[in-house]
Amino acid sequence: MIVVSVIFCLFVILINSYFYFAGFQSKSYRIKEGVFGMSVLIMIDTIALALSAIISIIFEVVKFSDSVLVCVIATVPSFIAAIVKMLRFPKLRVKFTNRAIRAMVLFAVIPVALLITAFFVDKLLRAMGIISTLSCIMVIISLLITYPFEKRNNEKYLLSAQKKLKESGVFVIAITGSAGKTSVKKMLNVLLSPLGKVYTTPKNYNTPLGVAKAINEMPTDATIFIAEFGARHTGDIDELLRYYKPDVGILTSVLPQHLETFKSLDEIFTEKVKLLENSEVAFANEKCKMVSLNFPNHTQFFGDSILINKKCNTEGSELTLLINNQQLSFSTNLLGGVNVDNLILAIGVAVSLGVKVEELSGLIKSIKQIPHRMERLVTDKGITIIDDSYNINPLGALSAIDLLKTANGRKIVTTSGFVEQGKNTAQATKILVEKIVQDADIMIIVGNKNKNEIIKNINGRIEYYFAKDISECTKVYSEILRSGDTLLIQADIPVSFEL
Repeated sequence: MIVVSVIFCLFVILINSYFYFAGFQSKSYRIKEGVFGMSVLIMIDTIALALSAIISIIFEVVKFSDSVLVCVIATVPSFIAAIVKMLRFPKLRVKFTNRAIRAMVLFAVIPVALLITAFFVDKLLRAMGIISTLSCIMVIISLLITYPFEKRNNEKYLLSAQKKLKESGVFVIAITGSAGKTSVKKMLNVLLSPLGKVYTTPKNYNTPLGVAKAINEMPTDATIFIAEFGARHTGDIDELLRYYKPDVGILTSVLPQHLETFKSLDEIFTEKVKLLENSEVAFANEKCKMVSLNFPNHTQFFGDSILINKKCNTEGSELTLLINNQQLSFSTNLLGGVNVDNLILAIGVAVSLGVKVEELSGLIKSIKQIPHRMERLVTDKGITIIDDSYNINPLGALSAIDLLKTANGRKIVTTSGFVEQGKNTAQATKILVEKIVQDADIMIIVGNKNKNEIIKNINGRIEYYFAKDISECTKVYSEILRSGDTLLIQADIPVSFEL
């Protein structure tokens, strides 16, 4: 019987630890950020800890002698906690990287050692129910122990990528910004093609390790390398610049994003402008001047100053620009004011780097819609979908609703509100809801993170529905959508933001 109880306790500990490994992984293994970012998981285990402690105390008070039964019964709250986590976060998954496997193997040593000792120490066996609720602490211990090794291992990997980048002789372009990095990267991938073989970081790889992975996969015939430089904390750009020296730095935007890690818009600007300061050639979206004028002297700006005319609707965009004293008119299937701003910046950069103005029209037409960033789809039932679910931010959200306003038929918005807005969340949510109420007909709220705040601001002024996640939205869509509707999707809360 003691073997069964020990195996049960070990099983419960391992199941609970899985969610913490996934949570810390989603926070790039940052202990402090992980702990504060997994409040729901920790709350569930805190309740389990209290219940296990109460059960154990009761058994001690009544002098119950069967330690095995005490162990099993006191472990039940932790077992229930594991079930709650599985039901609450079914999409939370560990990516079994080498680092994750090393940490998990080391972690397993801790409960196994405790349980082996419990075979011989009766008091420890009776306490295993309580210990089973402490998976978070055991995971943190394993991460702290492996940290020095992981740091040395990462350093070797990063220096190897740095060496390869230098030896390749490619022209390096780095892009940073609160939003628009991937969009501008994909646009430049097309617009700079006349200048050579362009290679870009895949997906949204924008950390030192992500850029290193991209460099190690870079084709030998690449002549231009475009990388995203992400920054969620002060010092992130410094870390990237330590390994990768760009020839060109581009700043796409400075918005109130990541305010849970940055404390102000000024801090965001100060961090991101480091890229321009450390690049031989620097470009920025003109709108960044609204945040600060403290740019390096060599920065070139592109935006409304070269825009003569624009027309945006749910079918596409038409622009007229003044470039090198030449007036250029063209159309694109890219949607919305934010995409237009990104395109103007990309065009300005391309021309400045040597692309001929007469080549632009053909290149611009070949730029495809960027997935999940104002991407237009039409279903076989005649419903227009504008998918703007990735990396939602206040400015982009309001711009997307302005675009939705130009559509015919009913206008439906699926929203989850905002993440990483810090103290700005309530105000940003209020402005978003006001805009939706004014310009849309139906709202679908997704997820619990901002549900109460959104409903409070709706105040009965618009028809709305609720879905616990994006997949559940499909049921709502099947019930309410009909031919001629336009659906704007602004909801894609990663599981990590609800932990």
